[in-house]
Amino acid sequence: MGDDVDLVGAIPLFAGLTEAQRGSIQPLFFRVERNDGDTIVSEGDDSAVNFYVITAGEAVVSVQGREINRLGPGDYFGETALTTRRPRTATVTAAGRVELLAISGWNFSQLLAAHEDIKRALQHAAAVHEAEGAH
Repeated sequence: MGDDVDLVGAIPLFAGLTEAQRGSIQPLFFRVERNDGDTIVSEGDDSAVNFYVITAGEAVVSVQGREINRLGPGDYFGETALTTRRPRTATVTAAGRVELLAISGWNFSQLLAAHEDIKRALQHAAAVHEAEGAH
């Protein structure tokens, strides 16, 4: 997953972390594939499922059934639900075949519990991301 190490550093959520911190996150990622029309996350879901980064393809973000954004390679979603323990704020649906990297909610929680410095940095980055009107 050599290219994935570079991808972790390229994700704005993780950009403020040290190389060592990013190195502790990279092994948690696993690959996911979804087909056209598949729901990746559902608005209102309050389970800490996954954080996702799109590596290929496109996904549609919708709120209350209305499309508000489209995401492509390098875009990510799910960080707000994982870092703040709030329900999902949008539904994300595959628009064609989508390849993603994901971190499970459980592994993400364990990472944050074990690394207070990473937890603080990610909470700050997620708050900035949300304030900027991102996903």
